[in-house]
Amino acid sequence: YNIFEFNRFNIRDIYTATGLSIGGSNVLSIGTSQYVLLTTSDSSGDSDDFRVLNYPYGLDPNPVPLSGVNDGATYTNLNSPGYIDLVTFGTSTYALVVSFTDGFQIINVTEPDSLSPVFGVSDNVGNYTTLDGAYDVTTTTIGSSTYALVASISDNGVQIIDITDISNPIAISAVIDGQDNFTALAGARDIATTTIDSSTYALVAAWDDNGVQIIDITDPYNPIAASAVFNGTDGYDELYTADDIAITTLRGTTFAVVVSDNDHGIQFINITDPYNPLPLHSISNEGEYNSLNKPQNVAIRIMDGIPYAFVLSTGSPIRELYVIKMDFAVPITLESDNANPKYAKAGDTITLKISTNSNIISHGVSVILSNIPSVTLDGSNYTATLQVSGLPRETNATFATTLTN
Repeated sequence: YNIFEFNRFNIRDIYTATGLSIGGSNVLSIGTSQYVLLTTSDSSGDSDDFRVLNYPYGLDPNPVPLSGVNDGATYTNLNSPGYIDLVTFGTSTYALVVSFTDGFQIINVTEPDSLSPVFGVSDNVGNYTTLDGAYDVTTTTIGSSTYALVASISDNGVQIIDITDISNPIAISAVIDGQDNFTALAGARDIATTTIDSSTYALVAAWDDNGVQIIDITDPYNPIAASAVFNGTDGYDELYTADDIAITTLRGTTFAVVVSDNDHGIQFINITDPYNPLPLHSISNEGEYNSLNKPQNVAIRIMDGIPYAFVLSTGSPIRELYVIKMDFAVPITLESDNANPKYAKAGDTITLKISTNSNIISHGVSVILSNIPSVTLDGSNYTATLQVSGLPRETNATFATTLTN
């Protein structure tokens, strides 16, 4: 694994370790101390474990092994461990770890040098019906309760678990591909959540369905299929084998970033209306991204109010970490209702319709004219009306629109 230091202008690799097969990683902060959490197997694949490393800040940090636990009698669900999420209740912090073959494990990491098991469960135990091939886990709070959502690649679905009582989690619902209008959960590989207008949504990257499923989980006991998008339809061209997903908000617009392994690309999706998502932008492996080969991971960090996407390209011969500034310009379409597309005469009324695929939080229209004495404008509903009058001679009019997304 590698540890990188990054600012807006440069990135440098400050630590590298080899000889480990990493399933997942996270960073734990307790007080002024930082710790690296890893799920690993050794190069022979004989040891499946969860490790904590003390990570000192500095120009040349050297993470020091602090503690670790293995799959076995005490930690029963760490076989082929994968992604890690963290959740805090009061003064205690817990690691939620998915196991590809064993289900779901919760570990108390409040004292990083003295770990303790809290809970573990396997697929098809009690109400846990969707943990086969558990691949990713995330948490969200709805009302006064906290929930864990596990994306399961073999069960083609999502298990929703109430973890408000962390020592006694309860499986409350599950969604499966092909049931109840869920159409993009085959090979559910990654999951992320967001809140939009007081409603909570989960987005799932579906490897086998080549798409993204959006789930309304505002009532986690009764999740609803809000929408689904697929590669090769409706302007989505970089979702083939969708692998990882992250969500961010910029100037009132919420959008998802999806990396697609075998598409060698990145898809940006406007999800401000989760029931009507729109393609916003895409990146393929050409031009300045010609080394974007099998991207498998994406994370987002905010700096100076602007989101940056960190995309890990894992293919051979070059493995690279891309950092992408996501300060997008929004495409705008202007349409005029004037019968003659080039000319207007005195007495004509011209209406401009301004269209964009983004959420607009402010708008305004200006007209720069030469030798036209009278102009009236109405900026409501993203239209501008120009009343033409008193033209002394043929004159050009330049229209400009400023939209903030």
